[in-house]
Amino acid sequence: MTDYNNKNYFIDKNKGVDIIYKNDELLHETQSKFQNIKVFKNKLFGKILVIDNDLQLTDFDEHNYHEMLVHIPLNYLPKASNVLIIGGGDGGTAREVLKHTNIKNIDQVDIDIEVINVCKKYFPALSISYEDPRLNLIIADGSAWVDNNL
Repeated sequence: MTDYNNKNYFIDKNKGVDIIYKNDELLHETQSKFQNIKVFKNKLFGKILVIDNDLQLTDFDEHNYHEMLVHIPLNYLPKASNVLIIGGGDGGTAREVLKHTNIKNIDQVDIDIEVINVCKKYFPALSISYEDPRLNLIIADGSAWVDNNL
């Protein structure tokens, strides 16, 4: 019988279907002020980011999510120059936004600096966006920031 309480398993619980990821190892786990953050190493998916036991992304297919989230709307807004991202601590959304040469400024508001730090360490291809001077990272509650700044 398989012990799914073992730290090398991650169970993505959904309505009616649970997906079990058998991982090589747990690379990182931390409890921030806001949430539990885990990074697993997996033979098929590469590294996996899990926040509060919800799968967020994998090395293998993160581009599917980030590209669709960004390029479709921005291709309809060719004169856009400023972008606001609420959340997005992994950096992938900002990475894709920065591929658009018309973008002059991104304000990214994320509540949890720990997610950003973990992603900088374990997902450097995503968090490369934090090195771009057009990105203004704001650590704050996104809803409150919008209420006070827009």
